[in-house]
Amino acid sequence: MSEVASHLPEEIIIKRKLQFFWLVDCSNSMKGRKISAVNQAIREVLPELKDLLRKSHECDLEMRALKFSDRAEWHVGPDPIPIDSFIWQSLECPDPSFRPAFTAIGTAIHLLCDELESSRMRMIGRRHFRPICVLISDGYCLEGQEEYERAIERLNSMYYGSKAIRLPVVIRENGVDLLKFANHPEIGLLKPEELLRHVKFIIAESTGPMGRSIGKFDLQQPEFESFDTIIEEDDFKTFD
Repeated sequence: MSEVASHLPEEIIIKRKLQFFWLVDCSNSMKGRKISAVNQAIREVLPELKDLLRKSHECDLEMRALKFSDRAEWHVGPDPIPIDSFIWQSLECPDPSFRPAFTAIGTAIHLLCDELESSRMRMIGRRHFRPICVLISDGYCLEGQEEYERAIERLNSMYYGSKAIRLPVVIRENGVDLLKFANHPEIGLLKPEELLRHVKFIIAESTGPMGRSIGKFDLQQPEFESFDTIIEEDDFKTFD
């Protein structure tokens, strides 16, 4: 055996990409305790996901984030950041005396669609995990219901948009129907305090052996019963 060959690993593990998108409302109606709760919820998720993914031999999770108030823009991105390098910088709501009180939730979804259509997604590889998209808002959309509906329609019509796992997190239930963002509406609208356990469950479920391993998470826990009734085996397999 040559000296070069002797140093080659016995098995080369090629990890599959998992793209994770945050869409976070930081409009004036989110000011104060609402945006603080959102920042805290995301901060709690990140170390748990980092620890979970260190144990995975199949998955490379990459994350980015959109923020929206009177306009929508990238908070982290559009280039994806590996989970071990991802840092959440606290979002603050704009002062309405300098920027109008406006919520561009439809524009934010269109920006997500632009990225799901981009060459970056096509360059990830032929086989990868379904993207995960988490929308956090109090439901107000001052662009109007029609613009929100158009954005959802575009998302549903796209290949990656329809294949993605889309979770709405509601601060309070009013305004536009955030449940329309979900492609598993049976899950319902999540609360910020539920974000950690549900995201951990979905990551563990989607990246385990055969896309069905749950690891230490117990499907019989009440908070996971709704997932058990709707998740099919094919939902978390990699796809072309």
